[in-house]
Amino acid sequence: MGKGKVYTREELLEILKKYIFDKGKIPKQTDFKFKNGLPSFSVYYKNFGSLKDIYTMLNIDEINNKRFNKKTYTNNELLNLLKEETIKHLNNNLFLITEEEFNNHLILSHSSIYQRRFGGVVNSYKLIGYDYDKYNRKALEIDMIFKFKQLEKELRHTPNSREIDKYSKLNKCYATKTYSDHFGSIYKLQVLCGFIPTKMGINRTEKEMIDDLIKLSELINDTPTSQDIDCCEFTCCSTHYFNKFGTLENVLKLAGFPDDKIRKNYILTKNGTKCYSKYEYRFATVIENNNIIFDKEIYYKDIINGLDNRYKIDFIITYYNKKFYIEIFGIEDNKNYDIKTKNKINICKENNIPLICFYPKDFWSISNEELFNLLINKINNSVFYEYKDIA
Repeated sequence: MGKGKVYTREELLEILKKYIFDKGKIPKQTDFKFKNGLPSFSVYYKNFGSLKDIYTMLNIDEINNKRFNKKTYTNNELLNLLKEETIKHLNNNLFLITEEEFNNHLILSHSSIYQRRFGGVVNSYKLIGYDYDKYNRKALEIDMIFKFKQLEKELRHTPNSREIDKYSKLNKCYATKTYSDHFGSIYKLQVLCGFIPTKMGINRTEKEMIDDLIKLSELINDTPTSQDIDCCEFTCCSTHYFNKFGTLENVLKLAGFPDDKIRKNYILTKNGTKCYSKYEYRFATVIENNNIIFDKEIYYKDIINGLDNRYKIDFIITYYNKKFYIEIFGIEDNKNYDIKTKNKINICKENNIPLICFYPKDFWSISNEELFNLLINKINNSVFYEYKDIA
């Protein structure tokens, strides 16, 4: 199709039929545009006359075209018709029918009819049991959360702001600003969805990180722990503090907290197991819930004769009367920690210690049941000494 092209009457009717079939509506006079796939209305007028004459040529029953529909409905008929068409509409659409959609609808009367009878589209919906604004807001929220969760599944981790904006351009989710405006912040959205929140601050300076800790301390009226930091919206995650300062104790001292105010940096499971990271805590919870016998924080030198270092094994579990050794290598982007990781793996391999390794990505986007199944799969398939470059 091109501008200035001369069409036969048959071609014009076929183009119009295709538009109606594809769009599911009869075009208004203003819809006759090249960008809509239609020649201009003047072309049709020269060949057929009025819109009514055109639709007569197409054998469209005028009673189904509301622009020529002269039937008068009672108030109850109008509302029942709206209710029926809304149910059909919501099978394929997110929101309730808009005023513009009323005016292009093949069955519903023009919105002006609803305006005269009931005070408008919104009031008409209220009479059939829909709070127009509330319904549309809720529908939007459900769709926003659904798309955010789908993105999390695809990425296998909690999407951050940069990723949200990137994938919004691919129509896989809404934009960061849209989410923030609706939910208050990306952090609140992540918490609402039940995901481990991504934390701000990868580019924050050490001074800013220390200032954040002081601010958090004032907020909770206590010395922050790793758990406090991970639950705080404005701080970096505790892992980032470890990567920058080595230990939480180090950064608390730099922040000016006295020794007697620095609490032990651990989290207790319901059975009283001390865990020094969120990954340890989750792993311990899983094996406790599955009644796995285990020891924790055992020195390597107590397992391997003649070894002289201060390394500790995270967990030693007993499964079907066999012992398996578990290390959770949970710190990323730290060269010294990476060297330590490789050393531990090599020590176990050289001494035939069945070491099972877990990394942060093993904990992402899976349930506790799936995490337990992953452990059993590693045991059954002898997946030992596994090294993953997490830097």
